[in-house]
Amino acid sequence: MPILQISIFYRINFKLTEDETGNSYFLDYQCYKYLDTSMIDVDVQPNYIRITTKGKTFQLCLEQEVNADSSSCQRSLITGHLPVTMPKAKQIVKSSPKPAKTSNNNKENEDNETKTKTNRKNMEKLEVDESARKTVYIGNIVKEKGEVTVPPLGSKPLGKKREEKPLSENLVDNPDVPPLE
Repeated sequence: MPILQISIFYRINFKLTEDETGNSYFLDYQCYKYLDTSMIDVDVQPNYIRITTKGKTFQLCLEQEVNADSSSCQRSLITGHLPVTMPKAKQIVKSSPKPAKTSNNNKENEDNETKTKTNRKNMEKLEVDESARKTVYIGNIVKEKGEVTVPPLGSKPLGKKREEKPLSENLVDNPDVPPLE
């Protein structure tokens, strides 16, 4: 629920709202998107906030005092807006009402707790096979040279030798060319 919303100030819109808890003010100052951040100066004082944009001053008087030291503002890179959060100096602490517990619910909870405790005591543990407890023997990871390895699916087997094609009748062998190895 905005406290104040005006859009007359040099075509720059702003909205001043109060936090849901009532402990801080939130000012959304919509400055120009392509305005350099170095041309914006924000000054938060306990009774007012002053924003200077390109030499033009925007000043807003606040209803309650704020903590100027703990106020924060950071300009949005996407929209160019300048949100300013100002916590109030005298914050109101509201406690949330606690639901009343009935005695029936407490008795049921105690019964459930005792049941779970007895179930935990009666739990059976699974036994693990002794062969599964053995550690990994590193010597079995690398296969012996004599063993045949199976290539992965879709690959050509490496173990087969290529069959040589018979030479054509018209082939003339040049003795100057070295043989291929």
